[in-house]
Amino acid sequence: MRRTAWSPRTSTVRAPWLTEWMNAKQAAKAAVARSASDFGERRNADLIRTLLDDAPHASVAAAELGLDAAGGLAVAAFSIIRPETTSLESVREIHRLLHLVTTVCIVQYTNSHSALIGSVVYALLPSNESTARSVHARILREIQTYSPTVTSYPLIAAAGGVATRIEDLPRSRTEAAQTLDYLLTLHSSGQSSSTVALVEDYRTPLNLLKVGEFINDQGLASHDDIARIRAHDAAQQTDYLDTLRAYLAANGNISAVAHLLHVHNNTVRYRASRLDDEFKLDLADPQKRLWLWLRLTTEDLVGK
Repeated sequence: MRRTAWSPRTSTVRAPWLTEWMNAKQAAKAAVARSASDFGERRNADLIRTLLDDAPHASVAAAELGLDAAGGLAVAAFSIIRPETTSLESVREIHRLLHLVTTVCIVQYTNSHSALIGSVVYALLPSNESTARSVHARILREIQTYSPTVTSYPLIAAAGGVATRIEDLPRSRTEAAQTLDYLLTLHSSGQSSSTVALVEDYRTPLNLLKVGEFINDQGLASHDDIARIRAHDAAQQTDYLDTLRAYLAANGNISAVAHLLHVHNNTVRYRASRLDDEFKLDLADPQKRLWLWLRLTTEDLVGK
């Protein structure tokens, strides 16, 4: 009787050593696949970081990625609002977010690229259509809609303006990051429930924040009228700064100021006269009103 040689294909019972060998082989293949995936993510992140931060080498990175900026590109930024970002689970969540962003963008654009830089996921969104910005807004909303599949925490998402040249991508990235920070401020303070925006949705407050940064950087806020009034209120337990804020917001309308402060009209008139007498504020001077309004508004935007 002829006997068939034993082989893994003809045997119906596997020896323990064979099972272990096959499991090890599968694990090795999975490890290689993960390593290749990790390498791809790191390479993508390095190239996109070069695009956004290293202008002299941006064109080389763009060529490596196969980017065509002829129609323009916009940088989108995504972040998870959670109390801590260093735990193992938070790291897993941000990587799941990267995969979600990549998937949604590739469905819309075959040549879109995404990367995790720090704790923020960035994506490059092509803008070669007349309706590009509405498409960008829809993509942000779609990713937010799907975000509960990767995290139980809120997601904030923003897109910078369209860059018509590779060299302009850092500006778009800055706009996306600034809009992201502003959305976080609004969300944290309870001023707005919106967590998705294009930079143009908040262009005015973002520009005012830049004005505020200039005022602080140049030391223009150290000893001006607002600083003196704030110091007086703290020392004397008065409310002149709140009165001034309401007065400017209401364009000097006494009844409107009284309504905002929940006080009598005569109280407003008295406080306004005290502002003039005590601090020499000529509220009839439009330049003085503009400066005071800028100081208070830029402080309020950062929550001071």
